[in-house]
Amino acid sequence: STKKGEAFVRAMQGQRWALLALGAGAALCALRYTVADGPLPLFFPRDAKEPTPPQPMCDARDSCGESPAVATPRTAYSALSPANLAAWTAVDAAQRRTSAAFECGGSSSSSSEKRSTLVFLGDSIFESLLGTSMGRPSASRAGVPEAFAAAYAAWAQPLVVAIAGDQTQHVLYRLESGGVPACALSDANATFVVLIGTNNLGAGFLPGPTVEGVVAVAEWLRANARGRVVLLGVLPRGDGRAKLPRLCPPRCTASGKAFTSFVPAVDKVNAALRDRYGAASSSFSNGSSSSSSSSRRIEFVSSCGDDLFRAAPSADASGPDEGEEEVDIDLMPDRLHPNAAGHAALARCLLERSSVLRAAAARGRGDALGRGGPS
Repeated sequence: STKKGEAFVRAMQGQRWALLALGAGAALCALRYTVADGPLPLFFPRDAKEPTPPQPMCDARDSCGESPAVATPRTAYSALSPANLAAWTAVDAAQRRTSAAFECGGSSSSSSEKRSTLVFLGDSIFESLLGTSMGRPSASRAGVPEAFAAAYAAWAQPLVVAIAGDQTQHVLYRLESGGVPACALSDANATFVVLIGTNNLGAGFLPGPTVEGVVAVAEWLRANARGRVVLLGVLPRGDGRAKLPRLCPPRCTASGKAFTSFVPAVDKVNAALRDRYGAASSSFSNGSSSSSSSSRRIEFVSSCGDDLFRAAPSADASGPDEGEEEVDIDLMPDRLHPNAAGHAALARCLLERSSVLRAAAARGRGDALGRGGPS
């Protein structure tokens, strides 16, 4: 009986070592699985195509992980980390819940008393209107929601659909997948204010593809919404010296050095959008454009950014002189995001220069007076 027990123990030990050897062999095989640019992480299946964030949007061979004009949620190429990707997914879901509960034209049940619907679409600059960054309260956004509410008081309840870091392809994805309430899309009196594109440049996209992405967003709204679009030009930004070195390669000068200014790229984007949609003061009248039919119901406003935030003339490709500020840091302290005073100034400028917003605001004030509300 004792001998049989010893034989059983030896047999089990042999099986244990065999299983351990089999496991080690499987691990070595997994290490040998490769993708185009290196070993495949063990926690991905062999046929996985999506790497973990962060990954450079455009690699040294100028191959980009996403396309500005093709709708996509955030991926490893546009997220700063796995936690950042999870946060984006959570904020997107939260904003979708807000959109689903949104009552277009305000809370009145009477269609004759409903005020104009106003929707803001964009990235962190418009998420600031909520006082948050990636869904979390941010001290740098202090006072922005109050400035926002005061500036757009003619509207009962503006809706903000914007997440920090978003690029054109992410806004397009949110539009295509129901991120904006159907009642806003079907409202002929709705106004959509769009500010997007700076993060495409910040991720390494050239001005041309960035323009294609901005146009894709504007044209989606033209094709799917009954209301009008106020398209803002990309705002100036003065953080090139800090951000651009990490984009070289592939975004380098002819001598192989990193660029130091975003201003030339911003100017190219806005010039191309102006060529397509015209200037607000001259090409948009009574809902039609003097350019192509594709620009009807789209009003392009670019002058506010330059007039309010630019602190120096357009930089050349070599960038600003050492210590020279490209933006007004009193209105844009981090050289990218307007503060409360900056947002208040931007709102005043838009309401002065956008015929669409002026008309919608007048309707809103008229509705409020008709109900005996404040002017």
